[in-house]
Amino acid sequence: MTQKRFENFINGNFISFRGKRFFSKNPADRRKVLGSFPQSDRKTVNAACEAARTAYPLWSRTPWPVRADYLKKFGQEVERNEKGLARIVAQESGKALAEARADVVEARHMLEYAASFGRNAIGNIIPSEVPKKFAFTLRVPIGPTASISPWNFPIAIPTWTWAIALVAGNTVVFKPSEDTPLCGQKLAEIASRVKFPKGVFNLVHGNAQTGKALVRHRAIKNIVFTGSFGAATWIQTESIRLGKLCATEAGGKAGIVITKSANMDIAVDAALKGAYKTTGQRCVSASRFIVDEEIADEFTARFVAETKRTIRVGNPLSPETTMGPMINENGLKKVERFNAMVRRAAKIERSGITILLDGARARKGMLRHGNFLTPFIYRVDKYNSRFLPTQEEVFGPHIAIIPYRSGQWRQAFKIHNDTPYGLAGAIVSNDFEEVFDFITLTSEIGVRYANLSSVGAEVQLPFGGLKRSGNNKPSGAGILPHVTHTIAATINFGKEVVLPQSLGKK
Repeated sequence: MTQKRFENFINGNFISFRGKRFFSKNPADRRKVLGSFPQSDRKTVNAACEAARTAYPLWSRTPWPVRADYLKKFGQEVERNEKGLARIVAQESGKALAEARADVVEARHMLEYAASFGRNAIGNIIPSEVPKKFAFTLRVPIGPTASISPWNFPIAIPTWTWAIALVAGNTVVFKPSEDTPLCGQKLAEIASRVKFPKGVFNLVHGNAQTGKALVRHRAIKNIVFTGSFGAATWIQTESIRLGKLCATEAGGKAGIVITKSANMDIAVDAALKGAYKTTGQRCVSASRFIVDEEIADEFTARFVAETKRTIRVGNPLSPETTMGPMINENGLKKVERFNAMVRRAAKIERSGITILLDGARARKGMLRHGNFLTPFIYRVDKYNSRFLPTQEEVFGPHIAIIPYRSGQWRQAFKIHNDTPYGLAGAIVSNDFEEVFDFITLTSEIGVRYANLSSVGAEVQLPFGGLKRSGNNKPSGAGILPHVTHTIAATINFGKEVVLPQSLGKK
């Protein structure tokens, strides 16, 4: 792809930027530059936020069905451009092409779902204890909203954060990840074609400093964020200081519990999908397989064998590729650090750690120009809750198999919960009690699956985590309460003022 200059989208126009710029590179071949983008400064952020503030009064009073029509058109544009968008996602994020297409399809689903709110009931009629009083609730927008999104779902997750916000009457300033700015740019280009009123949808490119300026801007009333725990904590703290609202999702350490009643075919398939989709760089990627010791040897042998047979590292655009590159050098080095921790521990005889597949950088042929890494799999026969690689989010193809005492599935659930994160997880079991306990009682996670993998969220369900994984404010279908205020209203149709709680006319 020929290098090209791209610009911010502010107040309905792409605005030429004369300051510093940064480059987006293909993680599968760092020699390929996909474009240059503005390193937006405070002045630029201010222009976008002021545009959103100016547009807000009229947009917030626009009827819900009219606002929804813009999102419907947005979804239609995404569908028309599905193949082209998928190729850009694959080139810029490193996802295998089939996954990249799923990213785009998920965005379309979210836009269609958001548009449906325009003609749904929003609010409730509530009985009053006083005759001739009509009580009800309605939802009103919060105000100009900052949407700060990650690179790993560069088309889908942005729509999770701002599609329903827009339908609900908020205006938006969207900052895509600096790792996938071209994907964000394509969304802005679609917004331009959809012809939102000026200032309703704005895009600013940039790094963490750009994001901080956006969060702190006086016009921004609400922040919706997906990213790292550190950034989420800063946003939460800053929002409290400035009197703003925020909804944050901040990573995870997903596990899959596999009991001795499990269907082994499902267990292995669920593990492969959870471990290697997006090269293990999803916040819901499964990096811990907690397996009944009675079936641990069989599961381990099959999982390692299937990894060797099915995981083909390579160019994301190739139909043969099942796992693309890491997003950048920093992400690659982080996985290498955790791999090194496990190697050191494995040298200690009493650790109970055995390396089953020793992952490393892929340096052969054209792969040497990209951020490629092969899977790293190890077994932990003596579980230690202080062992960092089984506790912390690694964000790459780094997998631990952890056997537990046969039949002691509650012990397995404790191991599953033994991490500071609480986003997603799964159980593979044919025992009703085990599944029921995991799903309804024991799990300390926000997204729970049974006889499935830890990946595969659908837009019509809430998505959000507990503990360090977020501030318990889901995105997707669950975001409406976090981009609106619920208003209680009561209308008196009588000729007297009658109070509740038996106060009568007094």
